[in-house]
Amino acid sequence: PLNTPPYLGMDVRMGFQTTGSEYWHQLFKYPVYGAGFYAGSFNNTAIGNPMALFGFMELPFSRKTDSYWSTSWATGLAFHINEFDSVGNPENIAIGTDLNVYIDFGLMYKKKVSERLNLGCGIKFQHFSNGAIHYPNLGLNMIAGQLSIGFLPGKATPEFKTCEPEPIKSKWEYTLFEGVGWNGNKDDGTVKYFNNTTSL
Repeated sequence: PLNTPPYLGMDVRMGFQTTGSEYWHQLFKYPVYGAGFYAGSFNNTAIGNPMALFGFMELPFSRKTDSYWSTSWATGLAFHINEFDSVGNPENIAIGTDLNVYIDFGLMYKKKVSERLNLGCGIKFQHFSNGAIHYPNLGLNMIAGQLSIGFLPGKATPEFKTCEPEPIKSKWEYTLFEGVGWNGNKDDGTVKYFNNTTSL
């Protein structure tokens, strides 16, 4: 009952073009990074119309003067999903929470069509889930085609700098990592298990 096409979505992104002021810009072929807002429609009242706020990075792997191929990685928080409810919404067997994790991976081709405008096309994979904090948690997974239009408000053609890496100095670094979370129970949705990990 959840598969009722068409699935439609759009996102608005504000990105910052790296130009080579740091050496890693050059190593990753001058990526774009920033933040965005997503809104989608599953054409299904059981799921609703999810929205998300996310951060993203676009990593080119083949760049020419007026075009490039890139991968795009985004992650953030999704909300506005009609979560599962045994009485009010029993048809949504995919997600049991309104607040979820949003993951987006895309493959894009973009081409400059004017001094400040570029057009793109590609394919993307999107995922919504709650990390098993609450069941059900089958998640929502979509593969879709995508079209994009980009506007450059600043300098139309950025000047990419090249530089030599700084000398590597040997040193020790100590990192302490602490992670906490909760996990739901499939049989009893009211039971939560505390999770903890410590790493040095």
